[in-house]
Amino acid sequence: MIVTNFNKWRPHKKAVRPKVRKSATFKAYEWTDAQLLAALDLADAGTSRAEAAILLSMAHDRPFTRMSVTGALHRIKTETDAMPCMCERPENRDGGMPDRWWRK
Repeated sequence: MIVTNFNKWRPHKKAVRPKVRKSATFKAYEWTDAQLLAALDLADAGTSRAEAAILLSMAHDRPFTRMSVTGALHRIKTETDAMPCMCERPENRDGGMPDRWWRK
């Protein structure tokens, strides 16, 4: 049985609300294209996600974590795998971009 109205079962108490922890130091960042391309380049070079986070933090003026790098690379992979080929000419439907296309 799932109880959604806690006051129904506890009328003498205040409503139970989940506590949200708010951190004054946390700030959500968005990845720029240059940062994503640098992360792709580091992943292609074989660096670990933790090393890539340290190198990205030193190169750009914001903190990166191992999980933020992992999440960004995962999103890139799932987005590119889910896209259908939008080529109009049949000879361009070769299966994708060439290796290391971001280095050019």
